[in-house]
Amino acid sequence: MRPTSLSLLLLPLLLVLLLAGCGSKGPSHRGKYDPYTVNGVTYYPLRDARGYRAQGTASYYGGAFHGRKTASGERYDQNDLTCAHTTLPFSTKVRVTNLQNGRSVLVRVNDRGPFKKGRIVDLSKAAAKKLAMLERGTAKVLVEYADNPEPFPRQDTEGYLIQVGTFAQKRNADRLLQKLRKKGFQSVIAKNRGNLWNVQIGPLADIDEAEVMLALVKMISPRAFLINR
Repeated sequence: MRPTSLSLLLLPLLLVLLLAGCGSKGPSHRGKYDPYTVNGVTYYPLRDARGYRAQGTASYYGGAFHGRKTASGERYDQNDLTCAHTTLPFSTKVRVTNLQNGRSVLVRVNDRGPFKKGRIVDLSKAAAKKLAMLERGTAKVLVEYADNPEPFPRQDTEGYLIQVGTFAQKRNADRLLQKLRKKGFQSVIAKNRGNLWNVQIGPLADIDEAEVMLALVKMISPRAFLINR
């Protein structure tokens, strides 16, 4: 379709919007450690990510940018576990933990962004799905350096887990753990993931059993929810 005079007039505005958004709208620069400027702010990429740890707001970008080149030069794939960060070196692996539900995901930095104030990481759609933040679009997260990470321990049996609570302090998790056991709930476990303690019940092999159990647990912890493993 040939551009109209109106589209030509709107072109500068569209370019500004592209620079203001998330990862694959970010800059491409000669060297991976070269400083770059977006919206008047200059960013200085780190040469070493070891020890990096920060909290802030995560967002994600999906189909509109699928297949487009990222700042690292590779193509963005919304189904890969990747992310955009303003300063972490490309190929750095980080663990991102949703502080609102305790879910964690390991992602690789391959893009620059986000460039919106208050946001610290832009996740791929696949990563955002694992953090259960697709519907809301953003989440409060903890981002930690995790090169050569140990995989999270898995249950021997696949099935359903009931996420009862997430705590920063182990003693609070233990308190809920004991409360559930006194109420007669079996297979109650506590896991440390991303420096957070998750109290869970399960695994439960049958979805009907899991939903009945969830209804009972909600009488103690109304924010409990079901995880399909």
